[in-house]
Amino acid sequence: MQVTELPFNRSLGLKSDGAAICLEPQPQHLNHLETVHASVLFGLAEAASGHLLLRQFAELQNRLCVLRSSTVKYRRPAAANQMIRAVATLDEQQTLAFLERLDAKGRATIDVPVSVAQHDTQVLAGTFTWFAGQ
Repeated sequence: MQVTELPFNRSLGLKSDGAAICLEPQPQHLNHLETVHASVLFGLAEAASGHLLLRQFAELQNRLCVLRSSTVKYRRPAAANQMIRAVATLDEQQTLAFLERLDAKGRATIDVPVSVAQHDTQVLAGTFTWFAGQ
């Protein structure tokens, strides 16, 4: 499954460019300030976190995976006329610990950091906690 194929993400117009999830802002994405709405940025970041999990963990293809919680900080307004990219990352220690818990208990959580940016300017930083189980 590709996160860009989920109905909500399709409605936003999210695209994948490999490691990142991207959005070309459209008029329906804008808020009262003519910048990209916070909920659109959140959706983009959440999709990037799920995208990374699906790319990195083949073990998750046949498991229940749901977002458990998140924290985000909106750092700058996102302009209406520039591509936005969301990139999620995991370090090797997080990856190994997650796989060990998943193997031992059949379920585990993992925190996925995400950065959303336009060019070199970060507009959102967040952490998305995912639950994986059977």
